[in-house]
Amino acid sequence: MRRRWPHPARVRDLIGLPLLDWRDNTLGYVQRIVRTPDGKIQFIVRYGGWFGWIGWWQRPVAVPIEVVALLGPHVTLVDIGPEDLRGAPTWQPSEGSVEIAADDVIRVALARR
Repeated sequence: MRRRWPHPARVRDLIGLPLLDWRDNTLGYVQRIVRTPDGKIQFIVRYGGWFGWIGWWQRPVAVPIEVVALLGPHVTLVDIGPEDLRGAPTWQPSEGSVEIAADDVIRVALARR
């Protein structure tokens, strides 16, 4: 992630952004950003259904901050693909994760194409 020019971003500005794959397909939208008990930051994205994000059978999936980057007004996957989200476990809020406050600033990698 350090090689991808980490950029400060306010959490409230990241909530609601679409998560894209490398083909610019929308996989879901960022619902919340949490910090795990071991200090890792994860983006919680509702994933599942048609095209990955349309349908009532969506489930929350945790996407590590190390595999995403900001691409304009979007968040994009850079080191994993949609197939990795399909196989990811469903995120449970009772796992000891703490939601990061909307006014907090985190550092997110930047991407370009």
